[in-house]
Amino acid sequence: MKILILHNTFLPDHTGSSIRIYNLLSRIPYQISVLTPEKMVNGSYFKLKYEIFDHIKVKRITALSPTSIHKLPVLRYYHHEKKIFDAAKKERFDIIQSRTLPPYIISAYKLHKRFNKPLLIELHPHEDVNSIYMYYIMNLLKILKKASHIITLSDSLKKWVRNQYKLPEEKITVIPNGVNSEKFKPQKSHLTTSLREKLGNPEKIVLYAGYLDGLNGMDLIIQTIPFIVENYPGISFVFMGHGPYYNQINKLSKEYNQVHILPTIDHGLMPQYYQISDLFVIPRPSTTSSELITPLKLLEALSMENVVLGSDVGGIKEVIKNGENGYLYEKDNPKSFRDTLIKALESENTKISKNARQTVLKEYNWDNSAQKLKDVYDHMNR
Repeated sequence: MKILILHNTFLPDHTGSSIRIYNLLSRIPYQISVLTPEKMVNGSYFKLKYEIFDHIKVKRITALSPTSIHKLPVLRYYHHEKKIFDAAKKERFDIIQSRTLPPYIISAYKLHKRFNKPLLIELHPHEDVNSIYMYYIMNLLKILKKASHIITLSDSLKKWVRNQYKLPEEKITVIPNGVNSEKFKPQKSHLTTSLREKLGNPEKIVLYAGYLDGLNGMDLIIQTIPFIVENYPGISFVFMGHGPYYNQINKLSKEYNQVHILPTIDHGLMPQYYQISDLFVIPRPSTTSSELITPLKLLEALSMENVVLGSDVGGIKEVIKNGENGYLYEKDNPKSFRDTLIKALESENTKISKNARQTVLKEYNWDNSAQKLKDVYDHMNR
């Protein structure tokens, strides 16, 4: 069976979506091709136009570097979509797959119509500001009704999809994120000791890793830091990543010795950085996405036996049970975040840490999720 996937990025761009799609596809014994544009999410170019990861063939399409008139904002999108579609129509495939991300879903739908091949869509929630575009310009409802099958990342997202688009339950399969629990497991190393020494050997380290933006709660952490570091000088904050809040956090790091900002690193090194933290925070505010999607970094941190503090949005509280395998604070409540952070750092958390890893081992592993995806492919190709 030949699967063609249109996606906005892939390894070595270590975004949550590329990590997810690689871990699923690498476990499926079919011929798989992935078409992506030539740029990573952060705007830098991939070094290679063609790559093979295990048995997954990846082709980079020059779609995000328009020339002449196509540089105009109105025409840039159509140039992007045409380049992806023109490349994809030359491929041979039995199933076409895409996320609900334009223009990839548009190209996938056109391929489905032209070649009469099954269309699989991985549906992600959109924020309210995009509703008019998704409904009326992209005509998402029509595409979803025509799709052969739909996959979601969580049970709560499946319920949202059914209510939002009035789709039958049997058309939707939940394929949750997972973790490579052998890679993400607690293990002391010289690098871990060295990292703590470089940070000044603080009593406690609070770690955040990921995109530095408002949707990940950076404003909440920023307003909390002065109180914590002034009243609890043994606590240090470490940030890893890039994004709109980088400069603000970098400024804090110059004002307070207990604040550190590190560059994004290769995903393969992340277990050692998780290992240095005493508390991993995911302070997401309430948005459509955060209420419905479980972040991959949450599962990685739990697998490392990290103590995790997250907001009680749906995508996090679906995994964390407060006081059992992690801590929850009341979303969008700065005082609750600050008080729960202090409580988590002052508590004895051995049992919570062990329960955290057990949660992942029992419920969130890539082998199980990949088998569910394979079953979907097999059903679609009958």
